Amino acid sequence: MGIGALCVAVLVDRRLLKYEDLVTKYWPQFGQHGKDNVTVSMLVSHQAGVPNIFGYDVDENTIRDRNKMGEILADQKPMWPPGTAHGYHAITQGFLVDQLLLRVDPRGRRS
Repeated sequence: MGIGALCVAVLVDRRLLKYEDLVTKYWPQFGQHGKDNVTVSMLVSHQAGVPNIFGYDVDENTIRDRNKMGEILADQKPMWPPGTAHGYHAITQGFLVDQLLLRVDPRGRRS
């Protein structure tokens, strides 16, 4: 989880991201189900409200499919109103940060 936060910090330092930016600025689909107010800061500090994946059977093939994981995470309903609580996103944090980084990458690398 620390590596993801470090990657985000590098992009902030390079002025490609701002902590106060809405995640939807880079990943519009993420705003579904009341997640439209999640900031980059809330995402990296485990306040987005999506610590787990519900309603999908996620197997090894799904995990390897970055596009599918992006769709699944965007479709998740938050377990609490984003920004009002903290819950360790141990299952989803790496995938969430990965999706953000993919969309901010100035070289447009997707794999």
